[in-house]
Amino acid sequence: TAKIRFMGRAQYRHPHQMLRVDRETRQPISNSIAQQLLSTILPRLDDYDAILISDYAKGVCSAALLRPLIDIARQQGIPVVVDPAAGGDYSLYRGVTGVTPNRSETFKATGREIRTIDDACLAGQQLVRDFDLEMAFVTIDRDGIALSQRERDSVHLPTRPREVCDITGAGDMVLAMIGVGMAAGLDPIDLCRLANVAGGLEVEQVGVVPITRKQVIADVLHGSRSVDNKVCQLDELVRHISARRRAGQRIVLTNGCFDLLHVGHVSYLQEAAREGDCLIVAINSDDSVRRLGKGPDRPIFDQQYRSRMLAGLEAVDYVVTFDEDTPHHVLEEVRPDVLVKGGTYSTEEIVGREVVWAYGGIVKPMGMTPGVSTTDIVNRLRGESETISIPLPAAVPPLRKAG
Repeated sequence: TAKIRFMGRAQYRHPHQMLRVDRETRQPISNSIAQQLLSTILPRLDDYDAILISDYAKGVCSAALLRPLIDIARQQGIPVVVDPAAGGDYSLYRGVTGVTPNRSETFKATGREIRTIDDACLAGQQLVRDFDLEMAFVTIDRDGIALSQRERDSVHLPTRPREVCDITGAGDMVLAMIGVGMAAGLDPIDLCRLANVAGGLEVEQVGVVPITRKQVIADVLHGSRSVDNKVCQLDELVRHISARRRAGQRIVLTNGCFDLLHVGHVSYLQEAAREGDCLIVAINSDDSVRRLGKGPDRPIFDQQYRSRMLAGLEAVDYVVTFDEDTPHHVLEEVRPDVLVKGGTYSTEEIVGREVVWAYGGIVKPMGMTPGVSTTDIVNRLRGESETISIPLPAAVPPLRKAG
């Protein structure tokens, strides 16, 4: 096959493919050639953790080649993932682990036009059911991936907007990322997330460009994350922070109860985020708050509620809960570059400063918004103090985190 691409400039900026002319032969390979290929591939199956098939409908992916390969790989527990041919015969792929059709390929295979996310999910379920698949990854360009699995509800994994320079190679990149992740034993939902990232990075390039592991990790770390993904256990946080450090990021940590989230908290967290590339908020557990002696009715909100409120803030990258009286253990595990604290604390009063100083970190007080504290708000609610007018803090410039 010979491919000739005619390039122009999209919006007078970057090169963009206008037209492709192919000269090719689509004659299926003979059974003897299929047997020669199988005699080379099958004895080496034990050397591989996954098999990827990219079917361009050029004649190589014939039934004589694919059927024995798929059956034997399935018997040996080796996952097989197929990027199917447009308008191809899906019976060739019966029994594979997964397929990665795009909108038009899915329509041709199922007869369902993919206009909505629900359309993609229903079509994926049909593919799984009709062709005995474990899963179908229906790629829906700017809308991400619709994942359908056997005997499970379908899931939509959105992707973030990208500046598309060239879609060449995006499908292959999605297949490659899913294959690598499947070989490593990743959960299918995580496979979709990584495939969205890899495919997104590819369309930002001109032509077929290799995407490195480092690029994928950096994009994952710099991208926006959901509230649920921000709240994590300490061991998971340590793994994430290790990856961020390898990407050259500066880590900031603050801690507190954050019982009644108010404008003072928001202002100081925004200020704290500007001290680095990643802000971690470590909060006292409910038991830890009670031991601080703040009052018999504290905390007002439990630790799950407080965690999710904080995770909803743009400035915050991670929220972790600690059950000890102090954040010392968290600091020893995470080793932030900067420890900050809001309120009236001086540097010498910040708990955990000695841990951070011991490895050369920075300890920095952030100040507070006058007239605003959780204690003041609770006293007003109890009628123990008068309501006062609180000046809003000065506007701060927008966050400029890494990425």
